[in-house]
Amino acid sequence: MPEWMSRAAGAIRDALRALPIADGTVLEAALAGAGDLGEALLVNVGIPESQVHAGVRLRRMPARAGGIVQTYRRAPMVSTADEGDADVLAAVQVPIAGVFELDSARRVWLATRRVVVATLPPGTGAPHHGVALRAGLATGSDREHGNVPLISRLLAGVLASFRAYAGDDLDDAARRLAAELGGDPAEMAMLLSSPRGAVLGSHDHLGAAEVTVVPGTRPQLEIELRVV
Repeated sequence: MPEWMSRAAGAIRDALRALPIADGTVLEAALAGAGDLGEALLVNVGIPESQVHAGVRLRRMPARAGGIVQTYRRAPMVSTADEGDADVLAAVQVPIAGVFELDSARRVWLATRRVVVATLPPGTGAPHHGVALRAGLATGSDREHGNVPLISRLLAGVLASFRAYAGDDLDDAARRLAAELGGDPAEMAMLLSSPRGAVLGSHDHLGAAEVTVVPGTRPQLEIELRVV
């Protein structure tokens, strides 16, 4: 990371450590400029974990002349944004035994993809100008909180679960996934190649994302994708 980026990240971390955390709020961060939302706003900065215990709300702003702009604030957990004109692409509920099932982006993909393929019709994979993701994770435990690695895994794994595999060697990819995840290569091939729930194209980008983490009464991941 260039020195100027390290200094900027340090200044953001210092400011966030002083930002009061009120009950019922999440960290809301916005990016004006190019880059992956999660990487730019969370990972590269090294967000203090206490700021993301309840989750995050990320959004992309129009690019500005003169470089990249990042803003952070605490906002109510319940979004007041008007979504009346936003088309729902897909919505699923993913039962899990616990947060331990989500210990990698590929395990998030597996848990989500199984439900997507089992419950959704075939998708077109048509390109969209931007996609908004809302993911609500109920951990089933007061001891489990949000953190940047968990949120990053959710963002990557959930988005991948709404895409069909577009690589050259499906059988090899299925074998490698089965070895890593302890599954059946035939099931992995089916999940990778199925058009069911494939509502995202390979070039669709994330325009907004909201990930909330709450104790809940039972572990579950609720997911909704919208066009923005």
